[in-house]
Amino acid sequence: HLRENYSSLKRHVPLPECVRDILEECVLPYAQRDMSHAVRQMLEADPGVRKAFEVYGEALYLLHAHLARQRRSVDANERPTISMEQYLELLQSRGIIGDVSVRQLSEVRVPKHTLKTYRAVLTVAKAKRSFVESQRVDEAQMGSLTGFELATELDYEEFLECIGRCGLLKYEL
Repeated sequence: HLRENYSSLKRHVPLPECVRDILEECVLPYAQRDMSHAVRQMLEADPGVRKAFEVYGEALYLLHAHLARQRRSVDANERPTISMEQYLELLQSRGIIGDVSVRQLSEVRVPKHTLKTYRAVLTVAKAKRSFVESQRVDEAQMGSLTGFELATELDYEEFLECIGRCGLLKYEL
C-alpha cells in the first residue's frame, strides 16, 4: 500500500526534513507519554490521599525506617532507602498484590444478577512499574548512581508516592 503511494508523490522531501516529518506526523503523536508529573499532582491534590497520609504518615514513616535498617546500616549522611524486593515482600505479606472480588450486598431483596461485583487487581508487574516510576532522580544524582541503584531504591517520599500509585492501579481510581 505504501509503495503504491510512493510513486504518486508530487514532491520529494530531502533527508533531514523527511525524518522530522516522520517524527512529527507518525511517531510522536502515538508515543507513550511519561505521566509521572501528572500522577504526582493528582496524588498531592486528592483530599482522600492527603487525609490517609496524615492519619497513617507516622506508621508509614516507622515502617519505611524499619525496612531501611533491615536493608543496611544507615549513616547520618546517607538517606534511608528500601529495595524493590523489600517493597514487593511488604505488598505480598499484606495481601495487597493479587486479585480481589467484592460483591455489592443489599438489605433489600433484589435479584443477584443486579448486584455489582467489583474487582481490584494489583500484579507484581504493576507494583514494579509503580516502584520505578515513583523515583525522583535529578541530573545531579544521575552521575552518582548506577542504573541498578536507580531501579532498586526508594526513599521515604518516593515510598509514599509508590503506595499512592499502587492504590491508583489496584482500584483504578
